[in-house]
Amino acid sequence: MFPSIGTGELLMILLVALVVIGPKKLPTVIKTIAKVYKYIRKTSAEITSSINEAVDDTKETINEEKESLSDYFGEIEDFDDIDTTEPKSEKGDDEHPQKEQQSSEKQS
Repeated sequence: MFPSIGTGELLMILLVALVVIGPKKLPTVIKTIAKVYKYIRKTSAEITSSINEAVDDTKETINEEKESLSDYFGEIEDFDDIDTTEPKSEKGDDEHPQKEQQSSEKQS
């Protein structure tokens, strides 16, 4: 139950509890402490289970996305053929409309 507490230490704790709490209330206090301990362990196990489930779901989603990306990039045979430059507009004058507007305002 308490792996880091030895027998002598446990007896010392019980002796101090007996003196501080008294012999009449000691059994009820020990039962209450045991209930709280069980509740904490149960809640901790539930939380751990929920976290593990969320992590597993996330890993599964990541693996699915990796597969879909590898399928997508597997379809493209040669990346050098892809044009990564920005498309140019058909009208050369429309590329910088703000500059033209500023120059026409200066002339006015």
